[in-house]
Amino acid sequence: MPVDVLTSLEAFDATRAALDEVYAADCEANLFCAPWWLRAWLEITPLEWAVLVYRPETAAAPVAYLPIGLRSVAARGVALRRELLLGAKPYGALSSFACRPEHSEQALPVLGRALHADFEWDVLRIDELLDPRLPLLLRDLPGDLQHERDEPLVCPVLDLGADWDSHLATAMSKKGRFNLRRSLRQLAELPGYRVSAATPETFESHLADLLTLWAHRWGPMPPNEVAYTRHMYGASLRREAFWLRVVHAEERPIAALAAFDDDVRGSVLYYTSGFHPDYARLSPGSAIVGLAIRDAIAAGRRSFDFLVGGHDYKLSFFGARARSAARARVLRRSLRGTVGAALLRARDLVRRVRGASPS
Repeated sequence: MPVDVLTSLEAFDATRAALDEVYAADCEANLFCAPWWLRAWLEITPLEWAVLVYRPETAAAPVAYLPIGLRSVAARGVALRRELLLGAKPYGALSSFACRPEHSEQALPVLGRALHADFEWDVLRIDELLDPRLPLLLRDLPGDLQHERDEPLVCPVLDLGADWDSHLATAMSKKGRFNLRRSLRQLAELPGYRVSAATPETFESHLADLLTLWAHRWGPMPPNEVAYTRHMYGASLRREAFWLRVVHAEERPIAALAAFDDDVRGSVLYYTSGFHPDYARLSPGSAIVGLAIRDAIAAGRRSFDFLVGGHDYKLSFFGARARSAARARVLRRSLRGTVGAALLRARDLVRRVRGASPS
């Protein structure tokens, strides 16, 4: 029952067609482990990466795969612990792996054992994982490991109707429908109103609009985040798996939204958005999400995934249902891990004390 450990782009590319078939067969896997998305991630991830591939026999086709990343957590240049991150972190909003359902009982415990045997780590981090098969993946890990679970995160998803009007009637409250339609109408009445969608030729200008609008609320995006955002968005757009919509009015952008389009799963994954504060009274943030939902329905998608965060506008306003994403850690009992954890706690305590001190 061999596990191949892919650590080069050439090895990944040679296996990619077979991984595409595994992804398509697994309804639990999400876009952030789709082979095309992983390929773009592998090109820029700051982590030491590997993709574990399981075959039931040496010459058989793959039936499961698991992307991982490794990093050292340091303080003052001293490595304090080694972390293994499950999934395509830090850029993937959700962790994920893929396995043909009929092979889950056999394949996933083998991949879990490979995580322990083939890699040196102090902490295995599992963040934002929706897959219910996590216990299978961890089942055969040695009994002396320490397992910790954090509070699950809410990840809302909206089941879409057959058409826009029927969806509004069933998913949203009467007040919500009224407010959304009013916002869309008021925006459309602004001089010069139009909605544009990014193409490969207009990608840079649309991205600049999104980053400007995003910064109104969160401040300028750090240069390294701009770089990976440009890379992942651009790669997705070239595959026709990315939506970047901008609402313009009065000769300037007033709202923008970015989302990934997973045609295999029939889902649009809402990733980020922004709006101009001068137009806050018109609720442009809710309006552009509504436009994206309308476009998803028109494209025949079955769901609109809000990804991470149980915000009220996702659940109460748009009527999404809540899912729980697991967050857990597995710790190896070692001197380095114990000392490193203690030093990191001390560092964090000092930072909190300094932050609370008057200037």
